[in-house]
Amino acid sequence: MPAPYAVNEAMIGMWTDALLDDNPVYVDEAAARATGRPGVIAPPAMVQAWIMPKLSRLALGATDVPGFAPWYDKPGARRSSEGPHEVFAILAERGYVNSLAVQSRQTYHREMQPGDHVHCVSRVDSVSPLKRTAMGAGHFVTMRLDYRDQHSREVATQLWTFLRFRTPTDAEVKARPARAPGAAATAEAEAKPAGAPLSGAPQLGQVTEPTVIPITPSFVIATALATHDFYAIHHDVDWARSIGQPDIFTNILTTTGLVAGVMTKWGGPGVRLRSTDLRLFTPNYPGDAL
Repeated sequence: MPAPYAVNEAMIGMWTDALLDDNPVYVDEAAARATGRPGVIAPPAMVQAWIMPKLSRLALGATDVPGFAPWYDKPGARRSSEGPHEVFAILAERGYVNSLAVQSRQTYHREMQPGDHVHCVSRVDSVSPLKRTAMGAGHFVTMRLDYRDQHSREVATQLWTFLRFRTPTDAEVKARPARAPGAAATAEAEAKPAGAPLSGAPQLGQVTEPTVIPITPSFVIATALATHDFYAIHHDVDWARSIGQPDIFTNILTTTGLVAGVMTKWGGPGVRLRSTDLRLFTPNYPGDAL
């Protein structure tokens, strides 16, 4: 599957702006060359954003694009279920129509530059037995994504796990424990910069200073668009509530990008990211502080 667009500076700029990532190697040619690179690079954690489907294509095969382009939903229209994505169709037929990303493990083999064109081959790695979760009953699906450039060179590998779950009943929603008040209501929620740049050799177990990011509706929506993620759970409050959620929440591409941004700010522009590995335990809603 080829990415809809080649790596380009406009999308890189949207990513860095929305995710508050001021690493100069993504936008400044001279700064990138000063680190030994041939020119500006795309944020490595952005790799999945290049292959995210266009909104019009997403509307053809997903149920959570409410109200968009109704002319795509003509009677008798066929929705694609070829290849690895057939598992989605199978689960959807059984009522597991909602998706929530829960884990992303990315390994980076080379840095991409404007003009590169990503191609991705995906396959189903595993499907769990039926699980009862706080979101509802469903199956955890893990996909393996192998990214290559236009010259067939390895770019990255990703194991991406998400939950496909049924829309919970009203009774199930009411039975959920009440959420604690959003952390952003406290004085600690003011945005803080990442820890001071790394000095000397890093040590195993070394940690950065806290970086606190208040979650607002604008942040959730801006980062969803910057990561090319048009799923309604990240911008449509009414639809989120229709599946038992209290509000929209940030996507896993954003969380991955934020983690990478903290690390490169801490280590400095010369840092080369080799991998990221994170798991989401609870959604980040407006009013929370990440």
